[in-house]
Amino acid sequence: MSEYQYYEFCSITSPISSEARKAMRSLSSRANVSTHGVSYTYNYGDFKGEPKKLLLKYFDVFFILVIGVS
Repeated sequence: MSEYQYYEFCSITSPISSEARKAMRSLSSRANVSTHGVSYTYNYGDFKGEPKKLLLKYFDVFFILVIGVS
């Protein structure tokens, strides 16, 4: 069984800093970074970051979608 995983983090109140964007890119080569957020998509493997810690430090909201595929 495999899994599809999608993570998206957004900053609603202000743009994220260049330092934060660099930190988001360092978590995964699959990072899709913008000035107001980041998303990660996995068809195999797992996200190495800690979503709750990232939310508290950099963002206002996050969304995770995980679908099991057999």
